[in-house]
Amino acid sequence: MPISRPWLTLVGDVHSNVADYIRLVKDSEYSIQLGDLGFDYSPLEQLDPARHRFLPGNHDNYAALPPHALGDFGVWRIAGAEPEDLSGEVFFVRGALSIDRFSRTENVDWFAQEELSDEQFALAIELYASVKPDFVISHDGPSSLFPYLACCRSAARTNNGLQRMLEIHRPKRWFFAHHHYTWGKEIDGTLFMCVGELAAVDMDKKLRLAAGPRGGRAPPIF
Repeated sequence: MPISRPWLTLVGDVHSNVADYIRLVKDSEYSIQLGDLGFDYSPLEQLDPARHRFLPGNHDNYAALPPHALGDFGVWRIAGAEPEDLSGEVFFVRGALSIDRFSRTENVDWFAQEELSDEQFALAIELYASVKPDFVISHDGPSSLFPYLACCRSAARTNNGLQRMLEIHRPKRWFFAHHHYTWGKEIDGTLFMCVGELAAVDMDKKLRLAAGPRGGRAPPIF
């Protein structure tokens, strides 16, 4: 049964359908969009950047990121949350590799910094090992999840870096997007969830999951 007012909502790829995204989060106390929001951020003026954040992916405008954007990597605390089994802090890592980058125009709808550099990933991994988070969000997922996601491409720098993090420490939850459909599975004590395009996952103030995802452009897969 859906919760009446989500405390935290996670949203999958938006791909510039910002009006639909705003409808998904407008009643939520806090939200994080998991990347590929789009290239024009002017509609985000309707949302409080202290409460509604997004994690840049591989189809975002790195030349004009708004205050709603989280950084390259780090920790964001969900203010006022009262979690039962999580710390209330979210560890985030942005970016992914665009498989369609050769058909895009650099600095218009493709940006070379879409993935963290090797040096940035080394710093991210160092921080991750220090924090040992319960709750992780990223745009893409660790490479070990590829068989579950029906991926047929080789792992990129982002997938390998996230995999290294997972090998260092297994969080309780890991949410990501990028693959345009909803999937979830608990593997070795970690609940992984891929949030589909224009799908939303709601949590209450204790960061307990609602009954299931809402919205989306394909049926949920569990």
